[in-house]
Order: sequence, then C-alpha cells, then structure tokens
Amino acid sequence: MERSIGHLRARFKYRSDPFKTVHKLAAALLGDAAVGKTSLVRRFMLDQFSDGYLATVGAKPMKKNLEVQAQAGPENVQLLIWDVVGQRGYHGVQDRVLKGIQGVVLGYDVTRDATRESLRTYWIPRMKEADLHVPVVIVGNKLDLSSDRWAALEELKSFARQAGLSGGGFLTSAKTGERVEDAFVLLAGEILGGAVPPSLVAHDGRTTMEVDPMVSVVDRVITDFCDEFGGPERAMVHVQREAARAGLDINAPDWQAVRHFIENLNDIDRGLRAAKATDTQARRLQWLWEAANGSPV
Repeated sequence: MERSIGHLRARFKYRSDPFKTVHKLAAALLGDAAVGKTSLVRRFMLDQFSDGYLATVGAKPMKKNLEVQAQAGPENVQLLIWDVVGQRGYHGVQDRVLKGIQGVVLGYDVTRDATRESLRTYWIPRMKEADLHVPVVIVGNKLDLSSDRWAALEELKSFARQAGLSGGGFLTSAKTGERVEDAFVLLAGEILGGAVPPSLVAHDGRTTMEVDPMVSVVDRVITDFCDEFGGPERAMVHVQREAARAGLDINAPDWQAVRHFIENLNDIDRGLRAAKATDTQARRLQWLWEAANGSPV
C-alpha cells in the first residue's frame, strides 16, 4: 500500500510564523537521468510542469517554507531540496551534495523498469558509500504514462520490501501533481521528527564502472569549483549558468564545450581570487588535455 499521510497532511501549511525559529532541513532527490526529478521538484516548489527535458547540470538546490506539526506544536521549516545529476560518473558532485543531507527521495520512472532496478544497483550503494543513514521516501514517477496503475503499485510495494523500505512509497505524476506534495511533505516530517533511518538493502551494487573521460573531467572541474567557491549551494548557480553558455551536454560532453566551460568558470575565479585564477585554470585544462589524449584524469 502506498504510504498514507492523511494524519499529517492537514498539518503542513505553506506559511510560516516569523517569530518562530526556522528549522533548516536538507534533502536530496536521487535517481537516473530522465526519471522526472527536476519536474518533481518544480511541481512541489512552484506548482509548474513542462514536457521539455533539460538535464540537470551538477545539482540544483531549491527551497520551500513549510509549517510542520511536531510533538511540541507547529514548527517552521525551510526545506532545501537538491536535484542531483542522474548521469553516471559524477561521483564528486554527488559526494559534495550528500554531505549534510538529512533525507532522500529515491525516484524512478514507472514506465522503465531499469530505472527502478538502478536504485538498488547504483543509488542505494552510492548512499552507503557516502555513509548516508537518513529517512528515505521512494517515488515511482510518470504515473500518468502507466497503462496499469495496479501493476505499478504492486511493483512499488515489492521493490520497497526488497530494498528494506517497510513503509512503502508513492506513485507520483509530476505532470498532474498526483502525490508529489505527499512525498516531500512526508519526508520533511520524518526528518523533523527524527524518524529511524531504514536499513537499505543493495543488490549487486557496482558504482565503479567505465566512465566517459570527459564526464570525469566535468565532474572534477565542478567539484573543484565548488571547493574553491565555498560549497555547492553557493557555486551551483554559476556552474549551471556557465555550462549553458558553453553549450555543455552534461550527459555527453565534448572537449570543446568542456574547454569553454573551464574558461567561463575562470572568469568568475578571476573576480574572486585573481592571484590563483591562472593556476586554477591551468590545472583544469591539464585534466582536459589528459582526457583528450587518453591519459588518466
């Protein structure tokens, strides 16, 4: 059965009391590329949806204020949700974002079984590698495209049991908004309430695999820029803007776009740390040269 939050939902209101302490919570949305992670976040945060697909570059943070009913009464919450790149090979970006995360939404596409299996073989192992023991909510997205809702629900229940998520999960549709709010609201409540993290089960986890050398370079450049800039929350808006300016395809980057991306980031570096900018760019271009010439990155 899908997780029920009927006893909680009425207590979550999108308003806040300015005289109360605001509890800042951080969560991450993990799953393969094109399962609809960005659309889920946009639906929850902005109540918007677009059919167009735009790959997430690095990770994108968005915030929403909620009022949550806790044991001692209503509490103000600012929920930060990280929409994390779903392309394999971006371990550095994932590791930076997962530091300090207090909850996770694991998402898959109900029309593509491989994306559900990937949660077991890649994303849950990645959580274990990051030593991440936090509340987890699972969502099977794109329910509006499913031809058999009952079968989709049975698959969700079966997967949740096998993965160690006794509470089940939600079937969602970012397009229609169905159960999207419920999933994020429940996660916020579990984080605030100190829910016991599940004992996740990974099957044949293998997160180290052959990766496109250019993907490795982009991952390393983004990670390096985040470290230089003071962390991913401050850096990612610049990463996304400069990647767009460079025409960078995060799923299949080519060396010319990567070079333009490095040069664009260097413009920002010069404004922050002019004395280090030249050395920083040289280091990143060296990584690109090594990848383009078949050397280890």
